[in-house]
Order: sequence, then structure tokens, then C-alpha cells
Amino acid sequence: MKLIAATTALAVTASVSLLLGLVALVAIVTGGVGSNSRVAEGLYSLPIPSTAIGTASLVEAHHHYAAWDGTIPVGTPVLAMTSGVVTTVITAGVYPADPNRCGNTIVIVGDDGASYVYCHLSAIDASEDMRVAAGQQIGLSGGAPGTVGAGNTTGPHLHLAVRTEGTPVCPQPLLLAIAMSRPITPSAAPSTGCVSGATATDWSRWLDLQPNPEYNS
Repeated sequence: MKLIAATTALAVTASVSLLLGLVALVAIVTGGVGSNSRVAEGLYSLPIPSTAIGTASLVEAHHHYAAWDGTIPVGTPVLAMTSGVVTTVITAGVYPADPNRCGNTIVIVGDDGASYVYCHLSAIDASEDMRVAAGQQIGLSGGAPGTVGAGNTTGPHLHLAVRTEGTPVCPQPLLLAIAMSRPITPSAAPSTGCVSGATATDWSRWLDLQPNPEYNS
């Protein structure tokens, strides 16, 4: 009887977990990022407040390499995605007189070993060798063409690049997972499938909620 009860309890727990995961996915897709998703489990954070962008924008493709451009108003708080150390801070002038295409830039090497690159900032609230926590503000977004620190841009946005062992990976599944409070490590993210014109990617596949047998990453 004890064995049967234990087995039943495990089955109920698994069923509840799966149901909660599916409910979370539906809520994200239909209602946007939840207000509690700024910091997921204290380990990872969205790079901007959850109220600043819709869920669909979290998985938008980048134009020609693995990265993410989030269209947000100038002055939106920019947040550290995870705890780590600021290794690079670059201040730029006005492009193209200053040829720095990334504009004002911050690079954080996370405790997870990944590098997080933030570009086109209108303000920088971090310094080199500074230690930051997930969700900590490190600057303000920018990207308005012709402004100081905007770099090469056609409109206000935050450019985010994530690298593991020097290889760029797609930030999109990382952002979606954080928004669902089910963060994954950058090493689990794909390095392809997030570029404009590429075959559409079912990002929920990376959360093991809706396996896609045709996905060949």
C-alpha cells in the first residue's frame, strides 16, 4: 500500500508540474510577460523591466547574426541579466564621427561564464570591475539616431548579445525562459535560428513544453 501511495503521489506531482508549465506558457503567449518576471528565481533577470516590452518582442529575430534588438523608448532602465563582473565600459560620441557602431557599451562576464554585451546606451551606471547582481540597473537604453552614445542605429532600442566560450548564442530562448520564471543557462541556447530570414524557431521547444520532432538544431 505504501508503494502504491508513493507512486500515486509522484504521478500527481508530475501532472501538476506539467499543468503549471502549460498554464504559464499560455499566460505568457496570450497576456505578455508577468509582472513577477523581472528576476527569475534570483538567478536571472530580463535585461529591461518586464513592463517595458511584450512577449512577442522577446523572440524577434536579429538582422544578420545571433543577438537580440529590443525596441524600447530611450531612457528605459537596463538591467544586469545575471550576477557577475563588469569587464568593459565604452563611452562613445556621435556616429559616424565616432565610428563605434555599438555606441555606449557595457560588457558583463556572468558567474555562469557567459558574456553579456549591451549596446546603444544613453547612460551608463556601471564601471569596470564593478560587481553586479541579477536585476541591478546598469544604465539606460538609447539608440536615437544622431545622439551621443547611440552608435549605428535606425531607432531607439537595446542591442543584447550573449556569448559562451566566445561563441554568440541566441538570447531569445534565454529571455523567454526568464519571462516564464524557468531560466536556462546560456550554454543550453542555440547559436542559430534567431536571424531574420532563417527558418522559424519554436522557442517553446527549448522549455520542453511542446517538443517539435521536426526541429533539427
